[in-house]
Amino acid sequence: MRTQFGRKKSGAAGRAIKQLRARHGVGNFLLRFPFSEIMGATKPSTRMAMAAAVMLCAALAAFLLLQTEPVRMEISEASGSVVIERQAERIPARVGFALQAKDVVRSSAASSFKLRHQNYDVEFTVDANSALNVIGTRKGVRVDLFSGKVEAQVGRQPASRPVVVATAQGEVKVLGTHFLVTATEDLTRVEVAEGKVRFSRKLGARSSIEVRADQYAVAGHGIELAAKTLLPAPWVSQDIGKPGVAGSASYGGAPGKFTVRGAGEDIWNEADSFHFVFQPLEGDGEIEALVQSVQETEERAKACLAVRESLDPGAKYVAVSLTPGNNTWFQFREEKNAFSHGTDKKLPKVEAPYWLKLIKHGDRVTGYRSANGSEWERIGEISLRFGPKSFVGFGVTSHNDTVLNNSLFEQVRFTPPGGQKTSIPKR
Repeated sequence: MRTQFGRKKSGAAGRAIKQLRARHGVGNFLLRFPFSEIMGATKPSTRMAMAAAVMLCAALAAFLLLQTEPVRMEISEASGSVVIERQAERIPARVGFALQAKDVVRSSAASSFKLRHQNYDVEFTVDANSALNVIGTRKGVRVDLFSGKVEAQVGRQPASRPVVVATAQGEVKVLGTHFLVTATEDLTRVEVAEGKVRFSRKLGARSSIEVRADQYAVAGHGIELAAKTLLPAPWVSQDIGKPGVAGSASYGGAPGKFTVRGAGEDIWNEADSFHFVFQPLEGDGEIEALVQSVQETEERAKACLAVRESLDPGAKYVAVSLTPGNNTWFQFREEKNAFSHGTDKKLPKVEAPYWLKLIKHGDRVTGYRSANGSEWERIGEISLRFGPKSFVGFGVTSHNDTVLNNSLFEQVRFTPPGGQKTSIPKR
């Protein structure tokens, strides 16, 4: 028993630990562990358990050491106020500064920086008001983006060494491409210019998708994870409710020009069914657009501007809409899952092309229409309290659940909180 559990085992373990230290620099604490005392224990079962514990510690130490390597990223450009937070230090960034593990790099307003890998074709361009750190591993390069926006240009990498950009909501894995990741408190958006990436969602139902060139995807609460034709940030599109045919949106041809294709029964009653192009809204804001055309899939098909409290089909909302045969409407849902209401004001009938505008100021939301985009007519107003965060955008319902309605919005303009103030038109 002594031979089986004692010196031979101790000698083999000792040699293994020495080899491990020689190859990977494992800490001296492993070598100082009292193997002779372990092997001299009275009970064989005790010796076996203690020896197994030592081997487990050694294996774990080796595993951890094998997973990390020097970061090998350096500052290649820096403008404005960019600092590296290293433990308790705050170090001003400078060109050529080499990062270490756990360094956090922060850019303030009106500042930016670039990071370049010393060995691989990897470069990150980081916008103002961003924060990240970079971890070097034997499996590739990992960037943890805490906030802000990072654009990555990645040359072709071995499959065993992907570049990973991780946020609170998701993870982007890439072997070679040009892409952009934007992270906020609630959303992570990925845009791919060249190549393709694998985008995984962390929260809720875990899933992953492939995002190719000229596509984007968004991860966040209540937002479907799907690769879609690229829209200019921060616009996102998805179906609200469950239309019988999946909708979509595309951008191009002129600034502010969107084609929206949506099915759905209606934006009305207790729940809505349509395709929505939107962005988050905090506080006040206004949106206006020229509805260039509304396809007549049914006379009550709608092209609308809307503010919604959430992306749920029964959410509170306010909208101003244009139909092919039922004029303009100002409509709203005052409580979640309640019946919708609309103005019955007798307005002169108009048809596309026609301008619409929606302004949210405090609890007041007001809808307007215009023939020329400069002289506005108020068509409805309501006081309705939304939560601190809501969604603003434009959408289409075909009023026929089995058919897509193709409608065109042009000169879409959104003024966010803190943006250039647009005066409320005269009534």
